[in-house]
Amino acid sequence: MFYNFVIICLRIFFTLCCPVRSRGKEKLPEGSCVLCPNHTALRDPFYVALAGGIKHKMAFMAKEELTRNKIVAAFLRGVGAFPVKRNTGDISAIRASVNAIKSGRKLVMFPEGTRVKEGQEHDAKAGAVMIASLAKVPVVPVYIHNASKWFRCVTVVFGEPVEIVIKSKKTASEEYKEIASHIMSEVERMKREYK
Repeated sequence: MFYNFVIICLRIFFTLCCPVRSRGKEKLPEGSCVLCPNHTALRDPFYVALAGGIKHKMAFMAKEELTRNKIVAAFLRGVGAFPVKRNTGDISAIRASVNAIKSGRKLVMFPEGTRVKEGQEHDAKAGAVMIASLAKVPVVPVYIHNASKWFRCVTVVFGEPVEIVIKSKKTASEEYKEIASHIMSEVERMKREYK
């Protein structure tokens, strides 16, 4: 209920300052998946949640620093977010990710691991693909257009789901990185096609 209430409030707010449109929403799986958007603005998780709507409940990783304030931490929990210690291989965050997916939510993870300014390049990290593989769900590339600008229409484009197939446990980490790079390539392709 709280999630739905927040989405409705966010929709009202963002409609006034930067309306959110979606493209390719019909490509979203009915069940769980991992959504991998580009990341240029702090507001990106809200844009993806608004584009998905109430039907597609999301879960989010939030850097641990954001949860140090009790009010912010309570709000984040209410919208399905959980803390992650970045650059540490946080096992509890991995477990929370898989649990969120198994509960039926769509997990939003930014493959770059941090915000990247428009035009800059950043290597994709393997975490999102690894979690999708553990939870046995597809990964959906997502392109967010105009995210960093206020008072502009924001468009969230959903791509085709990518099934994660790992050929060998011995080379799994390399395969995760290759698939993560492919996902980011898809996001870049969607960006070029959108423009």
